[in-house]
Amino acid sequence: MINILDYKAIDFCIVVNTFLGGFIMGLTIKENILTNNDCYKSGRTITPIGMQLHTIGTGQNTASSLASYWNQPGVSCCVHYCIDAEQENLVYHLLPDNYRSWADGGFGNGNLITVELMESDYMKYTGGASYTITDTAKFKADITRAYKTAVQFFAQKCKQYGWNPTAKLANGLYVVSSHDEGRRLGVSTSHVDPTHIWSKLGFTMDQFRADVKAAMNGKTSTVKPVSPYVTWTCKTKTADAVLRKGAGKTKAAIKTLKKGSVMTVIGEKKSTTGNLWYKVKCGGVTGYVYHSKVAPVERSVRVTSNDLIIRSGAGTSYSKRGYTGKGTFTVVREKKGSDGHTWGLLKAFEKSKDGWIALDLSCVTRID
Repeated sequence: MINILDYKAIDFCIVVNTFLGGFIMGLTIKENILTNNDCYKSGRTITPIGMQLHTIGTGQNTASSLASYWNQPGVSCCVHYCIDAEQENLVYHLLPDNYRSWADGGFGNGNLITVELMESDYMKYTGGASYTITDTAKFKADITRAYKTAVQFFAQKCKQYGWNPTAKLANGLYVVSSHDEGRRLGVSTSHVDPTHIWSKLGFTMDQFRADVKAAMNGKTSTVKPVSPYVTWTCKTKTADAVLRKGAGKTKAAIKTLKKGSVMTVIGEKKSTTGNLWYKVKCGGVTGYVYHSKVAPVERSVRVTSNDLIIRSGAGTSYSKRGYTGKGTFTVVREKKGSDGHTWGLLKAFEKSKDGWIALDLSCVTRID
């Protein structure tokens, strides 16, 4: 149920309180239909069957700036809604829900309600999806603010239309999806939003959908990022490594590990004395092992192309570091990237952790 509490004809501002099983979501939805935009003027309509999330791709955090720029002829973009990153709970309505948008160059335009999230004034794009952050704390605040508003807004719209955000459409997309997910499925253009932004904070689309569903069921989302720690596989170097319940030699022992025991490192923590311990999963048991007792499980790969890109992180949204060239290389960590590829950290970048290659390409072969 939507209760309209206030309507200001001067600035067309609607304050909406949505009651979802006792959970109140206060959203300010500013009616700002882009009547001068070519997309609006085309007048093509759709029957929406879901929602698609985007981030704007420029270092700005106010929805008003986007609405002002897009409301003119000659602009080849238009979405239904835009979420402000400077002011929490502020949403601009740019295009009627049943109008066809110009958002993803594919399936989203003709079938989905499309929503842009503003990004941050504290970032600067350097090319493509690569950017630098000028103030980390303020960048995180902007992105988190927009994320929280998006959770509330998507929950409201899904309730309005009777949609389950975690269900899937006939083509395999979720009812609530992103531009990047459309790209990976081959039904949208080659943009990676919001992955290139959210990955910096550990946010994921799976978490977003879960948060939206929780809000729909009257639960408050904690909006806690998934840990961005890059898991990796290691093995014990000696026969006296002890798996403990906490980080420190005084913590209770779980068991002594055999030499060559393989485990997955899922985090790290320093003991009270300042020594580094790895949090690991070993044989179904989670515990801590002292860092010097283990070493990465290394794997060799053969590259048959001179054009294999080395990136600063595990995903195509990360900046280029260079190219491997042809040859045999050692990989010390592996990770499933948000772009769907499996990525490997090259041994030469083991310390800095910023040299990754895609392992599931035709030019890469495992030889161990």
